Amino acid sequence: MPKIGIGSQPIDGGNYLFTELEKEGFLASEPTAARFFHPWLGSREFLHGETRWCLWLGNASVSDMAAMPCCQERANAVRDYRLSSKRRQTLKAAESPQHFGTEIIVKGSSVLVPKVSSERRRYIPLGFIGPETFCSDLVFLIPDATLYHFGVLHSQFHSAWMRTVAGRLKSDYRYSGGIVYNNFIWPDPMPEQRAAIESCAQGVLNAREAHPGA
Repeated sequence: MPKIGIGSQPIDGGNYLFTELEKEGFLASEPTAARFFHPWLGSREFLHGETRWCLWLGNASVSDMAAMPCCQERANAVRDYRLSSKRRQTLKAAESPQHFGTEIIVKGSSVLVPKVSSERRRYIPLGFIGPETFCSDLVFLIPDATLYHFGVLHSQFHSAWMRTVAGRLKSDYRYSGGIVYNNFIWPDPMPEQRAAIESCAQGVLNAREAHPGA
């Protein structure tokens, strides 16, 4: 099965994360920075449809930064924020302030799993995301997962397993890569069974497309 991991941890003092209005205000001052913005998802943003953005300057050249003083100001603020820490890894990250403190950027598509989800749900909502979307360490990512994997993980079979072994945050489900995902016993379906699972998984995605914003 595909390996599971987490998203990025900016360690930026809030300098690289923006609401929609904050992003619009920033781009009004520095429109050339538009190509360095990416949608940003954590558990809350994914589950509640909230819009947030991150500014990622990891591939900005020296000439790019020289032409974007507002971005350079943010990078300087991130460096200063990290230098104020006593944590060795954070001090080391101050040497590359254009990057996130812990940077995990998936090149292809992934299935997103929120780390924490309400116990009122019959299952943990999952979603497909593309490489243009960056994620926080409050979600798990399963790169190269297929419709089949999506379907099995969305099933009541997997949900029953999750409810049995997962930890809790208060009473909410706290998903785990090590305990829930890695120890899950996957089925060994016949080709027609696999096709049926993929069809159901696509049905979930189709239903979401039919109700945008719900």
